[in-house]
Parts: sequence; structure tokens; C-alpha cells
Amino acid sequence: MLRSFNIIILALVLAVSVFAGKGKITGIVTDVETGDSLLHVNIQVIDPAISKTVTGAATNFDGEYFILNVPTGIYDLKASYIGYESQIKDSVEVLADSTIIMDFALQTHYYPNIDIDIHIDAEWPESDLNVEETAPPFGARSSSIWSGGELVSEQKNFSRVRAARQNRAENIDSLFAGFDYPAKSFLRAFKLEQQLELWAYSDSAPGYVRIKTYPFTAYCGDLGPKRKQGDMQIPEGFYRITDFNPASSFHLSMGINYPNRSDRIIGDQANPGGDIRIHGSDVTIGCIPIGDNAIEELYIILLDSRDAGHEVPVHIFPCRFADSVYVDILNEYSSQDSTLKAFWENLRMGFEFFEDSGEPPKISIDSKGRYVFP
Repeated sequence: MLRSFNIIILALVLAVSVFAGKGKITGIVTDVETGDSLLHVNIQVIDPAISKTVTGAATNFDGEYFILNVPTGIYDLKASYIGYESQIKDSVEVLADSTIIMDFALQTHYYPNIDIDIHIDAEWPESDLNVEETAPPFGARSSSIWSGGELVSEQKNFSRVRAARQNRAENIDSLFAGFDYPAKSFLRAFKLEQQLELWAYSDSAPGYVRIKTYPFTAYCGDLGPKRKQGDMQIPEGFYRITDFNPASSFHLSMGINYPNRSDRIIGDQANPGGDIRIHGSDVTIGCIPIGDNAIEELYIILLDSRDAGHEVPVHIFPCRFADSVYVDILNEYSSQDSTLKAFWENLRMGFEFFEDSGEPPKISIDSKGRYVFP
């Protein structure tokens, strides 16, 4: 009993951001020549004594960044973006309970033979539903020899994707030993535990098998869904992979279809936010970062799966609903918010469907924004 109580207290401490005695850094990043705001500029707070990044963020659509809960001290602040010269502001002093404003104006710099931030979007249905797929007429056992179709062929033009396939082929082959590769894949993310699970379908199981769990490398926001632009929340709900960015500011990244129909109904209808991604690096303002090595592996796995014709569902939950300790935490969070409690109960139905059936549910969304399961 005492051990369970201690776990609850520890988890609450981890889940709630404590800002007292710490500072904030904010600012706007623009193009020095045009004055246009720059999206997804990487802002790093570096401790010069150890030459290590201690926290960071990325700019939003308005070029703004917000770094909260920064320990007091003196730091170097670095802004970096593909196609621009990096800029460092040194000896930035962060004081307790204060906000430091640091703007950047970046100068373009063109590097020969380097791919600049371009999205290669696959063409698949706009539906928010998980759909049945027909097995592709080709298959392979090895990621390194997977010849692929149009999407993989396009992505081969980018050096980071080629390097990722070469670097991670052995690991991927080991993970998928005994599977038909590319496999139907499925992601589940848990915010409180800060974990991203990769599942894949196996004919021999039969059913979905958990392949690997990737820890988040950074986290922001709190438990609860994303509802508007700039709230720094990681979404909660049922999504799918929509695109693969081979030249992301965060090494490699994959987009999800936030806002989906539920988010557009329940959230801020004028400005719900967007561009939520799973990416590398170790900074975030509402996305899911898993580090450069991990994103190389996951990117290739899901790229191949999508190229083979498989939809890739992404389910994002506040926590593992099966764990009573975490359910107690959710109850504490939602005790004064009946809307949040009802939303989480709705998500729990989707979580339990997969736990019971071993298959991701086929989901529809009703006129009130509720997810409907079979």
C-alpha cells in the first residue's frame, strides 16, 4: 500500500510542471532579409560549462518559441535552421520567476548538395477512419533489400533517408525476424509514461506483436488533449501517419493528421493548431521527439510499411488505462472537469478494444466529436 502511494506521488510530481524558482525564455525568429517568421527553428539552451543542451523548443507558425521551467543560470542560446546560418546569443542570464525575451533574425545560407526542408507527402485518403488494406503483391524479409514503390523511390533522393536505411538495416532486420517485411504497423503513445510503442502484424502470432518501445526524449504541456494553437499540448486521440519529412529541422519527422474531425469539433474551431509530428532531436513544443537514432529506425520501418500500402494508425493516450496507479492520477486530474473525464472515458474504450481484441479498432467520429468503436 505504501509503495503504491509513493508511486502515485512520484508520478504526480513528474506529470505536473513546477515553475517556482525558475525562469522562462521566449522570442520570435524571423528571416533577416524578408522579416518573415520561421517555423520549426530549433532553439537550444546550452550550458556553456559542459557544452550540453539542457532544454529547448521550436518555433510555431508565428515564429514564436516558448521555453518554460528553465533553471536559473547563465546559458548560450542557439537558433538553428536548415538553409540558414546558426546564431548564438551567449551569456543569457535566467533569473528566478522572470521572462527573458530573445529574438533572432537568421541569415540564409545555401549549402551545395544539401537537401533543404522539403515535405514529400504520400497520396492517401483524407478520411479520419482506419481503413481496410489489401495486401501488396510484393514482399521482402529484409529492410536493406526492400526495393519499394513510388514513396520509397522518392525518399531515396534524400541523403538522410539513405543514411538511415544503411545505419539501421541490421537493427530493423533483427526486430522483424520471422515477419513478412514490410509489416502492417501501429503506434501507441503514452504521455505520462513518455513512451511510444511500435506494434506490427504477424501472421504467425497471429495478430499484432509489440516490437519496440521508444522513450520520449523531451516532453511539454500536461495531461489532457490539445485544443488550440500555442497551448504546447501533445494531442490525445486516434490519428494516422500522413507524411514523411526527409529534411526536417529535427533530423527526420513524420506528421499525424491532427486536427482530426474530433479535434475540429471539440477544440478551438478557429485555430486548433497543427503540424504535430514524431521526430528526432530532444526538444518539443507539442510534438513527440524520440531522438535521432530512434527516429532513423522508426522512420524507415513506417516509410516501408506505408509504401507497401498499409495505413499506420497512431493512438495517443494520457496514460496506460490498464494500470490502476495511473487511473488514480487521471481521476485526480479530472475530478473538477467532467468534460475531461468524459473525453478520457471515450479514449479508454479505444485502448481497451485493442487490449481485448489485439486489433486496432476501426473508428468513426460522431457529430459531437466522440470516437465511436465497433
